[in-house]
Amino acid sequence: MNYLRRYSASLALSVALGLSSFGLVNAQSESVSDEQASTTVPVESAEEGNQGVLFSGEIPKTVEQLQFMESHFAQLAKDVFPATVNIQMGGSQGSGVVVSDDGYVLTAAHVIGSRPGATALVTFMVDGKEKRILAETLGVQAGAVDSGMLKIKDGKDRFKGIDKDDRFEGDFPYVDIGTSQDLKLGQWVMAVGHPGGIDKARGLVVRVGRIIDNRKISLRTDCTLVGGDSGGPLFDMNGLVIGIHSRIGQTLADNLHVPADVYSEKWDLMSRGVVINGAGTLGFSVVEDTNEIEKVEPKGPAEVAGMKKGDVLIKMGKMTVEDKDGIKDAYKKLDIWPNSTLRLVVQRGDETKTLKLTVGVKGG
Repeated sequence: MNYLRRYSASLALSVALGLSSFGLVNAQSESVSDEQASTTVPVESAEEGNQGVLFSGEIPKTVEQLQFMESHFAQLAKDVFPATVNIQMGGSQGSGVVVSDDGYVLTAAHVIGSRPGATALVTFMVDGKEKRILAETLGVQAGAVDSGMLKIKDGKDRFKGIDKDDRFEGDFPYVDIGTSQDLKLGQWVMAVGHPGGIDKARGLVVRVGRIIDNRKISLRTDCTLVGGDSGGPLFDMNGLVIGIHSRIGQTLADNLHVPADVYSEKWDLMSRGVVINGAGTLGFSVVEDTNEIEKVEPKGPAEVAGMKKGDVLIKMGKMTVEDKDGIKDAYKKLDIWPNSTLRLVVQRGDETKTLKLTVGVKGG
C-alpha cells in the first residue's frame, strides 16, 4: 500500500475516533511555549492555509490543519446525513441519496435491478428514528456503468403498508449534484452510507479518502467501503454529490463509484424509466443509399410503431433526413438507447404520418 493510501486510512480513523484518541492534540499543545505562541500565523492566514490544504488535496502537515479537516469532515457529515437513505427491495438492501426537493433518489443499478416501475422502501433517519416512505424505480444503466434512479411516490401510495408512526412526512432533505469531469487526483472526498441497513446506535457511516483515478464512466477512490454501501453518495469538500458507490476493487481501499456526470448526462432518459443497456435498434433498413424503407423486421420496434415497407423516412426526432447517411448521422446525434422513445415522421403516398417508436435492444 502506498503512502497516500496509508495516510488516507489513518486520517479516516482519526476522524472516526477524534484526534485526541491518538494523543496528537495534547502532545502538541503541551509542547508549545508562550514565546512560540506569540509568533503563530494570524488567524485569517491560517484559515486560508487550512482551506487550501482541504480543497487542493494536499497532505496536512500540522496538527492545526488536521483539526481543521476533522472539524470540516464532521460538519459535512452532519449536513449530508439527512439526505442519505437506505433502500430495500425484497430481501436486498443498499444505500442512496436524495438529490431534489421532489424526491429523486440516486443509487446503483444493482441495488434496484433493471425493473422500472417496481416499488422500493426508502428509509430516512430523523431525530434518531427510522422514517419510511415508498419510491418507484426508474431508469438504470447497468453493465460497465452501474447507475440507478428512483422517485419517491406521490399521494397515498407512498405510505402503503407503512405504520402511521413510521411514515416519513414533510419536505425531503436533499443535496445538490456536482460535476465529476474536472476532479483532480488526490482530491479529498467523503464516502457515506448505511451498510447493513440503518443502525440507530451507529448512525451514518463516514469514510474519508482521496481520488486515485477519474474516468468518464468510473471514479476510483481509496475510501474504505463494504458491500452495503452500494448506492451511497461520494461527496467533494463542498458537500456536492460527485459519485455513487458501485463496487469494491481488489482491496477495501480500492473502490469504484459512478461519476455524477453519468447521471446528469442521462437524467432525462433515467427519469423516464429507460433501461440503458446494450446497443439500440430501430428494426428497419432502407433501399441502398436512400431514405426509403426496404425492410421492416417482423415484430420489431419499427413494425410495432406502424412503419411499412415503402415508407419514406423524412424526420427522426427534430432532425430532417434525406438519405441513408442522414439517418446514420441522426442516430448518432440523438440520444437513442434501448427502451427510449423516438418520434419518426414518414411519407406514405400522399400522407405524412408520425410514428412513436420504442427503441429495441440489438440482438435481443
